[in-house]
Amino acid sequence: MAGERCFLAATTSGALLTCLGAGLVILKLGYAFNEECSSPQAEAIGYTGCFSWGQWVMSTVIIVFAFAYVGFVESAALSAMRHAQEYRRQSLWALALLLSSAVLATLFALLWLAKPWATYQTYPDGRTKAGSKWTIDVWLVFLGYSIIVVIGPLSVALLLVTKNVVQSPDLTSMTDEDVENRSESSSNSGGSSDGSHSMSTPASDRTLVNHGKIARSSFMKQLVAAAVLLLCFVITTVGTP
Repeated sequence: MAGERCFLAATTSGALLTCLGAGLVILKLGYAFNEECSSPQAEAIGYTGCFSWGQWVMSTVIIVFAFAYVGFVESAALSAMRHAQEYRRQSLWALALLLSSAVLATLFALLWLAKPWATYQTYPDGRTKAGSKWTIDVWLVFLGYSIIVVIGPLSVALLLVTKNVVQSPDLTSMTDEDVENRSESSSNSGGSSDGSHSMSTPASDRTLVNHGKIARSSFMKQLVAAAVLLLCFVITTVGTP
């Protein structure tokens, strides 16, 4: 069980660090897509959106951090649900931190990145503002709406999970008499035969094993998706002039 506590702490910490890291890199990147390109042809037509290698790397890091965040959140939430009775306080703290980070990430994406109220960057007479005066960035808007679409539903799911854990009975605070009464009632409802009672433990163990496999499988899928996305970035960057 100590290993499960370490796993919960590690995945929760990983989720918080990747969330914070993605936010810091986004702030560092800024309105890079609005910057004018340096080539003579692009300057002649006022073309923007030519990332430097540093800006390309930061954009890639943001996406990798986002995929890693979702993977850490899923793994940490599953771990908290599996052992909410043994480590109730730690599980609730982990779920509260995960929920807070998801809500803050969604608000950050809406207020700082997507800015749906600033879609049209024009003056009152209809003239388009110069790129240097824009208050939105096409790349950041795309990232913002992507975060809202993914992290928004995840926030709702985390809220429901936290609510279920809070409303579940706290077995750690029960007295010995309460535990005995609960055990007797569960054994009576399960049937009088010893065979049916003995089958409950293996089923529970299989459930825990299945949850662990699901968590590992989900995390591996996130890593594979991030690797494929990174490969696509490399191919499009090297293959385009």
